Formats: sequence, structure tokens, C-alpha cells
Amino acid sequence: MGFLDFDIWSFLLIVGVGQGIVLCLVLLGKSSSSLSAKILWVLLFILTANLTEYLLLNSRYYTYVIHMMRITHPFLFLIGPLFYLFIRSQLDAEFKFSRLSILHLVPFAFALVYIFPWLSSSADFKVFVYERSLRAQPVGIGLRGFLYPFVHIIQTLSYVIAAFVALKKLGSTQSITTFSTKKLRFLLQFNKTFITYWLLQLVGLFGIVFFQYYVLYIDYGLALLNSLFIQVLTFTILLKPSILSESKIAKKYQHSSLSKEAHKDLLEKVIYSIKEDELFLDSDLTLQKFSDQLDVNKNYISQVINQEFGCGFNEYINSFRIEKAQELLNDPMKDDLKLLGIAFEAGFNNKTSFTRVFKKKTGQSPSDYRQGLKTTEQKVGNN
Repeated sequence: MGFLDFDIWSFLLIVGVGQGIVLCLVLLGKSSSSLSAKILWVLLFILTANLTEYLLLNSRYYTYVIHMMRITHPFLFLIGPLFYLFIRSQLDAEFKFSRLSILHLVPFAFALVYIFPWLSSSADFKVFVYERSLRAQPVGIGLRGFLYPFVHIIQTLSYVIAAFVALKKLGSTQSITTFSTKKLRFLLQFNKTFITYWLLQLVGLFGIVFFQYYVLYIDYGLALLNSLFIQVLTFTILLKPSILSESKIAKKYQHSSLSKEAHKDLLEKVIYSIKEDELFLDSDLTLQKFSDQLDVNKNYISQVINQEFGCGFNEYINSFRIEKAQELLNDPMKDDLKLLGIAFEAGFNNKTSFTRVFKKKTGQSPSDYRQGLKTTEQKVGNN
């Protein structure tokens, strides 16, 4: 056994592999309680294993483990499906694998069949191919050599783009949900990084076809982007482990008898009654009173509001009252109306609770808010 042919590329690749291993160990500890963590663990294990192949290639260590060369290639066809299923599991706390999920494995199965002749070839032949790959030289990859990586990259991009569309759809339709803004932003950035990486892979492939020249360091550069992806993901999850944890709210209602259809119908009733009928203006409105008006169990109403808006009934009602108060404070016709009058018209029954809730929601007291509006108007008038 020999030593690694160590250089700057080997060092950077080792960092990526090392951090990938650390993250895999972290996720392995979470995998027993989270399907999402299990999926991500498999995904990152494949990425780390593939990055290890680049390390073996650059360090000239392949000659000692030559039969490991390209062993991870078929598993690359699992990257796209795993990424998409990871996003799905993050979007839906009740996500489970179905029988149709096996269809995602079809490209992987074809890849295994395709690469089997290589895996069963002699060590001498593999060493020959390996040594040739270490030299930058004119290379005609041929149709088969082009189609294999092309299909893999396009397949992965298709899944990643589908995941991106699902995330953007969520962001445009749900402004306030238990699916937090920070979590959504993290997953979108995660997604964009993946898209960028595989687009660069596609550019690199067409570069080889166009110039008929293979430059090993381009592959290293792309591998290091993979390494960077793993590093960023590692630090993000280590520093913010709650990103992957199952929602406490989801756990709270996992045994609820309220079906998805009933949940959706009740959500529409709640929004319409509170917002459109302006029931929030009733200062005596309580959860019990509201449930009596809708003739629905108050626990179901509480569940829907909690799951969809990430808050309790009173906080949800007060959010509309604060919006109404801001509307009144911005109305020049209400300049002579005292803050207590504003509070009453917005649905509050006393000035103290109005001031407390307003400051919590906006970061400033109603009087400061009103004074800020007057100052702005004076500046505009002077100009």
C-alpha cells in the first residue's frame, strides 16, 4: 500500500469528504425519528461516496482499489429522485412512500445494467483507463460516452426543477404557515445550489464534446462545488438542527380525526368569517363564541389555525385587528380620533391590550407609529 499523492486538490477534496461524513453521522442520529432525515442521509452518503472517488482519482490511490473505480456511477441516478422526495417530505409532514415510488428507481436499474460490463472487467483494463484519465488529452467520448452522463444530468435537473416549482408554489400561496419562512428560504437556497451545480456539469459535458478535449481539473472544480455544497449544508444543519426536525405542531395533531378534506373546508370557513365578514371587529369574540357561530368543535378550529398560521386563536384574530388599526391610523379622516377610539374601532376592548399587541406586532407603540406618519407627511409637504 502506498501513500496519497497529496496536493491542494487532495486537501480540498478531503475537507469535502470529511464534512460529508460528519453530516452523514449527524443525520444518522436523526434518522430514527424523521423520514426526511433518512432521505437526506442517503442522498449525502451518495454525494460523499462520489466525492471520495474524485479523491482516489486525484491522489493516485485508485491503483490499490481499482475495482472501486466508477462504482458510485449508477447511484448518481438516485440523486434527483432522493432530492425531490426530500423536498416532498419537508413540504408534507404526513408524506410516505407509495407503491408508485418504486418508479423513481427505474433509471438507477438501467444504469446498473449499463455499467455491469465495466464492473466485471479486468483490473488491468481498469488500470489502463484510469491512467489515461490522468492525462489531459484529446478525447472523443462517442455517443455512448455522451449519453450516459447527459441522461443522468438531465434526469437530475428535471427532479430538482420539479422540487423548485413545488417550493415556489408554496411560497406564493401561503404567506403565513407553520412551514416557516426561514425553512422555506433555506430549502430554496438548497435547491438553487443543486440546480447551479448540475447546470455546470452539463456545461462541462458539452465542453468536452465541443472541444474534444478532457481537462481533469474541470472535473475537480465541479467536484469541489459538490464539496462546497456539502460544507454549507453541514454547517447549516449543525447550527440550525430545527430545520430538519418534525414540526411540534404536526406531532401535536398527528392523531387528530380531522380529515384533510374537512381541514381544507374548515380553513376556508375560518378565513371567510374572520376576514371577509370582519368578525375580528367583535371585541367580545372568543374561540367558544366563534365555534358556536360556525357550529364546529372549537378544538378543530384551534387545530386549523395552529397548523396553518402557526399561532393560537387570539393571536390570529389580533393580527387582523392590528391591520385594521394601521389602516385607521393612516386615514387622514381619523386624525382627530384618539388612540382609545382607534382601539375600539379595530376590535380591541381596552387601550392597554391594544398598545401591547400593536407594539409586539409592529415594533413600536401606536402613538410612535402615528407620530412617524405625521413626520413623514411633513417632510413630503416641505419638499
